[in-house]
Amino acid sequence: MKFMKLFELQTKLTSFAYPVVKIIICLSLIVLSFLRNKIFQFSNVLANAMVALLCFVITIFSILCLYISVGEVFHTIENRKSTNCQSAKIKQMTVEEITKIVSENDIVEIEVCKNGKIVKVGASADCEYSSFDFKDKSFYVSDSEYVAIELFTEALVKLFPEGSVSVIKIDGVPVA
Repeated sequence: MKFMKLFELQTKLTSFAYPVVKIIICLSLIVLSFLRNKIFQFSNVLANAMVALLCFVITIFSILCLYISVGEVFHTIENRKSTNCQSAKIKQMTVEEITKIVSENDIVEIEVCKNGKIVKVGASADCEYSSFDFKDKSFYVSDSEYVAIELFTEALVKLFPEGSVSVIKIDGVPVA
């Protein structure tokens, strides 16, 4: 069963070691498969055909594993960004200030720090193509979505009962 884990995308990684080792092994197997005639010299045609078929299968599985490993590298980059509250410059804001920013803007994303992890809160709205009229405004805290600002404020108060919010970025711009 552990063999099949090689072909599953691991999205919770924070270390590059696992995907990088997989990439190195896969690239090595692909190179060895292409150089099989220099490594394996058989006089039997059937043995050469079996080795060629085996190398073909190994190459296909290596390419699949390589694609998955590259995806894991990108997930690791994102996971490292989202768990990096300690090194970020933080500005303390109140829940009321966050609510005011979110209610005044149709589209805004605020990255806040809670228990060492980055949580995204904000507002989003839809608009027609090449139009500046926004509609269907909603608010969100992490993966939860709210249609009313009051529900959004309640969720923020539950998340930050002390009333102080550690803000890292507003619309991708550091606040401190």
